Amino acid sequence: MSLIDLDDEAALDPRAAGAKAARLAQLRRAGLPVAPGFVVTAECARPALGAGAAALTEGGSGAARLAVMAEKLAPELERHLRTEMRGRFHTAIVRSSSELESGGRWAGAFSTFEDVTPDELDTAVRGVWASTFTVDAVERCEQADLDPGAVAMAVLVQPQLVTECGGLASVSPDGVVEVVATTGRLSQLTAGWDSGVCATVTAEGEVDVDTADSGIDAAVFARVAQLARDTFDRVGDATIEWAFTGDQPVLLQSSRSRVRGAVTAEPVATGTVDPLALRLAVGAAHHPGTLGAELVLPWLAAADTPVRPGVPMAASRDPRTDLRDAHDLARTLTERAWRDTMPHAADVATSVLRRLRGNEGGRALGRLAALAPVPGEWGQRIVELLHGVAVAAVQAGFIGHTGHLWRHSADEIAGWFERGHGPGKAPRIGPDPWEPFVFSTISTQGPALPGRSAASGVGAGPVIVVTNPHDPPPLGGREVVVAESPLPGLSPLLWSASALVTLGGNPGAHVFEVATSLGVPAVLGVRLDSAGLSLSDLAEPGRFVAAVDGDRATVALHG
Repeated sequence: MSLIDLDDEAALDPRAAGAKAARLAQLRRAGLPVAPGFVVTAECARPALGAGAAALTEGGSGAARLAVMAEKLAPELERHLRTEMRGRFHTAIVRSSSELESGGRWAGAFSTFEDVTPDELDTAVRGVWASTFTVDAVERCEQADLDPGAVAMAVLVQPQLVTECGGLASVSPDGVVEVVATTGRLSQLTAGWDSGVCATVTAEGEVDVDTADSGIDAAVFARVAQLARDTFDRVGDATIEWAFTGDQPVLLQSSRSRVRGAVTAEPVATGTVDPLALRLAVGAAHHPGTLGAELVLPWLAAADTPVRPGVPMAASRDPRTDLRDAHDLARTLTERAWRDTMPHAADVATSVLRRLRGNEGGRALGRLAALAPVPGEWGQRIVELLHGVAVAAVQAGFIGHTGHLWRHSADEIAGWFERGHGPGKAPRIGPDPWEPFVFSTISTQGPALPGRSAASGVGAGPVIVVTNPHDPPPLGGREVVVAESPLPGLSPLLWSASALVTLGGNPGAHVFEVATSLGVPAVLGVRLDSAGLSLSDLAEPGRFVAAVDGDRATVALHG
C-alpha cells in the first residue's frame, strides 16, 4: 500500500508510517483528540531519497534537495494522493514522519508544509522528502553516523485546522502542567523565534500566566493541561504539542520527554573560592583530557604568570619535534614545582590533583600552594607548541578539530605522525574527569545569572558564541554553546556541547527537546546585561568559562 489511513492497523507500524504517524494512530485508538489523516508510506520515498543521496556526494545539501524535488511521483501515486485528499478536506498540513522521530534528537529536523491544496500536494510530499537533506538534517546524520539516503521518510497528511492558539504542554510527576502557547504560527514557537506565553496549571486546576495581556483565556490553559494529563495517563507521554480550535484542544503529537519551565527570578548568591582552585578549573576547562593531565595541569598551579589557552596560529612545521619539546619542557616545570618529590614529581602531582577532584580538596590545595614558582612564560610556550601540533594534526586529517588533541596522550599523538594516520573524526565526546570540579568551582563565582530551565542536568566548559547556526564555529567538544535564540540550526552542535544557553526563546523550542534527549543541560532567557556583559563580550575566544545548572536555571561565568 502506498497510502495508509491513520485508523488502519498498518498505521501503527513505524517502519511503514514513520514514528510520528504511528504515535498519532496509537493516540487516536486511545480516544484522544487527534485529527484524521493518511500517510504516504516510507517505501514511496526511496527512489527520490536515492537520487538525493547521489547528489549529496557530488554537490552537497542544496544539490541533494534539488535532485529530490526533480523526481516525479509515480503517476498512480499522484492520482491516488489527489483523490484521497479531495475526498477528505480542502487544505492540508503535510508533515514529516520519519522512523527517527521516535526520540527528541530529531525534533524539528524535517519540514512541515501548511495550507496545501490538492494540486500542491505532490510538491509538498517531495518537499518533506527533500528536507532529509537540509544542512541541519545532514549534520545530525553525521553526528549520529547515519546515511541520509537510508532514512525511512513517510509523510503524514492531515486537515489544516483553523486555530486560535497552539503550543506545547508538559506534565510533571506532581500533576503540575507547564504550558507554552502562542497565538501566532506554532512553527515560529517550536523554531525558537516566538517567545510565547508561559503558564503553570496546578494539579487543582489553578492557572498562573506569566503575563497579564497574553491574549489567551485562562480556560484554554486549563483545557490544555487536562489534555496533557489525559495523554500521560493513557499512553505515558509527558509532553504534547497542541492546537486549540473551536472550543477544544487538538493533539498534534506527543513524546516521553518533558519540557521544563521553572524560573529562578533572582541571581543566586554564591560563595568564594580558592584562587588556585579557580586557576586549575579554568586550566582544566581549556586543556582537558589525557594531554592536559600530562603536560599542563601538573605545573599550572605554580606558574608565576597567567597561562592563556592556545590561540589560532600556524601549523607546526615539525610536529614530532614540537611535541617532544613540549613534553620535555613540561617535565622540567613539573620537577621544579615539585622539587622535594624528585624523582617522582609527575606521579606525586597526579596523585595530589586526583585528591583535589575528590574529597580531599582542602589538603590538596594546601599542598599546591606550597609549590615552588615556575616561569609562566615557559608554560605559555608549552600551550603554543601543543596548539601548533593540533593545527598540523587537523591539516593532516588525523583529527577533526584542534580541541580533540587534548583527549589523547603525547605518545598516541606522536604515533599519528609516525604512521601517517590518526583516529579521524571523534565520536561524541563525554565529560572529562575534571568537568565536575570545573562546574563546582565556576559555580561559586559572582552571582549566578538566572534564567528559565529548558533541559535538566549540569555542565561546564569554555564558552563559544554562535551567531549564525548555519555557519557556526567548530566545536572541539564540551563547550558551552551560547546563542541569542534557540534556533533549530543549533541542534547538530549539541552532540559535542556540555550545555546550551540562550538569551531568548521559549522552553517549547525543538532544540531544547534535542538537548533533553542528548542529556545536555539548557537554560534560556539569561540576561547578560544584569552582569554588565553582552554577547560580543562572551564571543572573545578563550576568555570565558561557564557553569550551567539546568535544574536551578542558573549560569555562572568566569572570564
